[in-house]
Amino acid sequence: MLSRTATLCSLIIVVSALRLALNLFIPLPRVPEAWLTPAFDADAETLLASGSRIALACADISDLELISGVSDTLAHELLRKRAEIIAHARHTSATEALQLARGVGTHKAKLLSRFISLEDGCYQSEQYLAHKRPRERRE
Repeated sequence: MLSRTATLCSLIIVVSALRLALNLFIPLPRVPEAWLTPAFDADAETLLASGSRIALACADISDLELISGVSDTLAHELLRKRAEIIAHARHTSATEALQLARGVGTHKAKLLSRFISLEDGCYQSEQYLAHKRPRERRE
C-alpha cells in the first residue's frame, strides 16, 4: 500500500502533466490587435487613457485641457495657432512646430508632442464631432 503522501504526490504529478499537455495542444485564444487600439471615434479622454494622441486638427479647448500642464490660456493659444502649427509640422519636427504657440518652450513642446498629433486630418467620426457641437435648442 502506498502512503497518503505518495498518493497525493503522484496525483499532483498526473494533474500537472495533463495541464501541461492541454496547454500545448489547446493554446489560449489571443486578443485581436483591433481590441488593443482605440476606435477612431473615441473621445479625447479615452484616447489619452489608451496612450493614443489627440489630433490638434479636431480638438477643442476641453480636449486640450485634459492634457496635464495645459491651461485654458495655453489651449486657446494652441487653437488660435492651430493652422500654423500643423503647416509648420509638415516641414519640421512636432516639438519645433508646437513652439510657435506663445508659452510653449522646448520642454513643454516635448511633453505636448507625446499627447498631441499634428497631422492634417481629423480622425474622429461625424458622430463624435456631432456630439462635440452644441445642440440646437428646440422651441
